[in-house]
Amino acid sequence: MTQLVALYPHRGESEEAPNQPFNSAGGNSIYEVDGSHYVNIFSVKRFDTTQLGKAIRSSSKDVSAGSRHLAILSHLVTVNQFPGCTGWTIDTATQDFPMAIMPYFSNGNLAKYVDGKPESEKLYFLASAASVLRGLHDSGIAHGHIAPQNFLVKDDGDVVVSDVLLEITMREEYWRTHGTIPPPSLWQYRPMEELLPPESSSAVVPHSMAGDVFAFGAVTYEILAKKLPSSWHDFTRCSATGRHRLSTIQRPYSIKNDAIWELLRECWRDDPGSRPSMAKVENLLRGFACSF
Repeated sequence: MTQLVALYPHRGESEEAPNQPFNSAGGNSIYEVDGSHYVNIFSVKRFDTTQLGKAIRSSSKDVSAGSRHLAILSHLVTVNQFPGCTGWTIDTATQDFPMAIMPYFSNGNLAKYVDGKPESEKLYFLASAASVLRGLHDSGIAHGHIAPQNFLVKDDGDVVVSDVLLEITMREEYWRTHGTIPPPSLWQYRPMEELLPPESSSAVVPHSMAGDVFAFGAVTYEILAKKLPSSWHDFTRCSATGRHRLSTIQRPYSIKNDAIWELLRECWRDDPGSRPSMAKVENLLRGFACSF
């Protein structure tokens, strides 16, 4: 029986977290265990105080597997080199399996960095995160896996976005080898249209810029309210009812600004086409931050 588990590395920490189920973990590292056959599809390892290594490798002796892994990694490197991204490079010294190198961010992820800071600073950094995501969208790229841990803070305080298209690519690879697409990890940030199975038998995993906007609204809610807008245990209910409507949740006491709450409700609209653009989200967040 094949088991799929994921390893969620906490940015800014030297130790990797214990294994978590694929549909509830960060999804940066995916291991497939099938009897004695072991495939390390994606792993993250800290090299030193400045670098992380991301690798794709397999116990398979098939030479074509390494070539395919390199092609996958090369595509991910390309999109993760866009302005505002963490910046990946291929390590040519690894002959046995391809590896990408990215900087290590000692400040950690966005949620960790702003925890305990005043609301004005939280809004400032959220606006910075919105700006880098808008830049991706302006380049025609949907991230596909927006969550607080995929926004990292540099030493100079700038925010960058990590793991662009990584989770989408890994789920599509899983479809290629298994014929099914697993549910998204960190599904609580995703709109209902991205939780449903693909409408066709192709390996196209649902993701869109409108889905990124929905997810960014959930990130903003979590950072301001210090809790997720939905329960970690609601995936079965959402799958059964076909509903993941954050637009119906009650406003928490911690979000006092009417305009901020209205922006979140716009991000969570059921109709993807009626959600605001990331440019609008960024502009409004900057205005909120300056109003303090």
